Amino acid sequence: MLSELKIFRDVIEKLNSNDIPYMISGSVAMNYYTTPRMTRDIDIIIEIKNIKAFYETFKKDYYIDPKMMSAAVKHRQMFNIIHLKEVIKIDFIIRKNTEYRETEFKRRKKIEIDGTNAYIVSIEDLIISKLLWAGDSHSELQIRDIRNLLKERLDKKYIDRWVNKLHISDFYQKVAYETK
Repeated sequence: MLSELKIFRDVIEKLNSNDIPYMISGSVAMNYYTTPRMTRDIDIIIEIKNIKAFYETFKKDYYIDPKMMSAAVKHRQMFNIIHLKEVIKIDFIIRKNTEYRETEFKRRKKIEIDGTNAYIVSIEDLIISKLLWAGDSHSELQIRDIRNLLKERLDKKYIDRWVNKLHISDFYQKVAYETK
């Protein structure tokens, strides 16, 4: 776990020092907001304006496939880098150009993790994202995560607005009702 934290800090510091807009999501965000669980996943949503500069930032210490990265940026998908010594994978998800994803990115929160300033998805947006992910698969893990997050203090009006706009309000109501 120590090596994951070291790599996580290194990636965040590189993003911060190169002014690459990002926000932490996935299991790292989940661990921040609720009871931590073991995971080797590091998911970071990013906006890349300069592919070459991004590549140059990470190429020394990480395996990074420039063709895979370019294709991911072009098609707004995901690519990963792998730390060469620790063999820890970081997934970078290119932010989608939708009204919701733009709003989500603007609402990211600045936090401190182990002495490092970082940007993280808001708890409400983490819930909405997990609802979107779990909606198709009905993943028990995602549903359990949502239930744990729903126990926190939330901006319910914000969640209600977006679950209605994204047509996932029935699923949200079902998960929320079963949480009570």
